[in-house]
Amino acid sequence: MSDASRIPREDQLRDLFRGTFRSLIRLEDSFLVEIEISGEALRFEHPDPSEAYGRALLELVSRSR
Repeated sequence: MSDASRIPREDQLRDLFRGTFRSLIRLEDSFLVEIEISGEALRFEHPDPSEAYGRALLELVSRSR
């Protein structure tokens, strides 16, 4: 059995956000993911875009409980 894990594609990550995803912006040294939950704009910045997406997803999941 392999120890490899499957990393979702960007379009698959965006699908997980449903209607909350607003944008992915490349900044000089990082990426910024913006989502909106109940009218509140939330921004997550990281040099790795998958980390920025991950942080935004964690916030979305934690608020949906």
